[in-house]
Amino acid sequence: MRVCIAGSRDANGAMYQEVASYVAHLPPDAEVVHGGAGGVDAWAGHVAEQCGHPVIPVRPEYERYPPKVAPLWRNEKMAGMVDHCVVFWRYGSRGSENMIANAYALGVPVEVYVYED
Repeated sequence: MRVCIAGSRDANGAMYQEVASYVAHLPPDAEVVHGGAGGVDAWAGHVAEQCGHPVIPVRPEYERYPPKVAPLWRNEKMAGMVDHCVVFWRYGSRGSENMIANAYALGVPVEVYVYED
């Protein structure tokens, strides 16, 4: 099973706790894909490595796409390579919203945890 864990770069303590708990309860054969950003992505990768899961960071290709477009293409790429997507979304984050939309568009099951300020 390959799961994308993505979310807001400005994660707070509650989000970090939820991410750590989610990753800790993944099946032993799970691979974790994340977008290489700070916040939820970096924390998910760190916790996954600590739990012994393979980690696949998919970073935006800024050398190939304009700066505002590269993260959106990265999100589409991640959605196309996973079996499941989990987004820890600080409500209003457009990048996380785009990740959710890409997963839904490709028929990838999505779990969304919403955090409001």
